[in-house]
Parts: sequence; structure tokens; C-alpha cells
Amino acid sequence: MLAILMAIGCSHLLGARPRGARAAGWALLALAPLWGVERTMSLLRDKSRAAVDAALWMKRLEPRRVLLEQAWAYGGSLTFGNGVDIRDLAPRRPVGLAASHLEGVDAAAFYERDLAPPDRRALESAGFREVLRTEARPKAVLVFQRSP
Repeated sequence: MLAILMAIGCSHLLGARPRGARAAGWALLALAPLWGVERTMSLLRDKSRAAVDAALWMKRLEPRRVLLEQAWAYGGSLTFGNGVDIRDLAPRRPVGLAASHLEGVDAAAFYERDLAPPDRRALESAGFREVLRTEARPKAVLVFQRSP
């Protein structure tokens, strides 16, 4: 909506008779994309940074199958590659882990605030241990690895 209003304003200014108005139109036209990029970067800068950090760390474990809460935030196949089977859990608080979620999984990652004590017990009983807690950017991520 803002882009449409900006385009209307620029076209009005560019078609105006006074020389200063036309110059303002050209200036706005040149600055609009730069302003859009700046706004996008500032709004999205750290939204999933903790998840990406966790995914890069998990990749070093060379897992065959991972369980992720909101796989898109971790970069999915872009981060892990096509050789890793990614199981995706929808975001819920609490996560509500069941033994079936963890079958065949080598590593798992969840937002810390979404894990409840029953989820932690399910992970422990399936042989997982916490191996990483990322910095909260904006939400901390916990990474679990199945013990050998």
C-alpha cells in the first residue's frame, strides 16, 4: 500500500509544472528503493538468526534426520542440504513431543520458550541430551543430540 501511494505521489510530482516539484519527484523516486531495503533489513534482521545459528551448528553433527520447530526459520534444505531428512513441527506452546516424533531422529531443535517439562522428559527418555543453547536473537534455540 505504501509503495502504491509513493508511486502516485511521484507521478504527480513528476507531472507538476513547478521545477522544484519535479526535482522532489525524481528525488523520491531515487530514494524509495533504498528506503524500502533499509526498512526490510531493520525489521527482519534478527528474526530467525538464533535458528540459523543452531542449524549451522547442527550441520557439523552430520545428522541423517533432524526434527525442527518451524524448519523454514532454520533455512531448511538450504542450510542442511538435500541429504538430510528434515521433519518439521508446527509452532506450538508447548511443543507436545511424542515418541513418534523422535523415531530415527539424530538431532532436534526447538525454541526454548516452547519446550515444557513433558517435552524435555520425552527427549531424555528417547536418549537426547541438550548440546547447545543459542543466544536469544530474539528467541533462544535449544539443540538436542541423540546420545550414542
